[in-house]
Amino acid sequence: MASAQTAANFAAIQANGQQALDELQNSTLKDNTVMPGEWIGGVVVLDSPIGANDAANYSIDVQISGEIHTFAVNQAKVS
Repeated sequence: MASAQTAANFAAIQANGQQALDELQNSTLKDNTVMPGEWIGGVVVLDSPIGANDAANYSIDVQISGEIHTFAVNQAKVS
């Protein structure tokens, strides 16, 4: 009985450890380490608006470190 309990305890420890590693891997930048004073950026490319008024409005939600940041974009076709 003690052997079965010990095996169950080790299985639980292993499962908890694997879950902790999975969570860590999902929340860590893998390709780059961002040092103080550095930043990481990106580009969002949108097609030109199609329609009668040649304008479009977008709301883009980005999740960063568990926080949601919303960006409002007003796009107009340049003549």
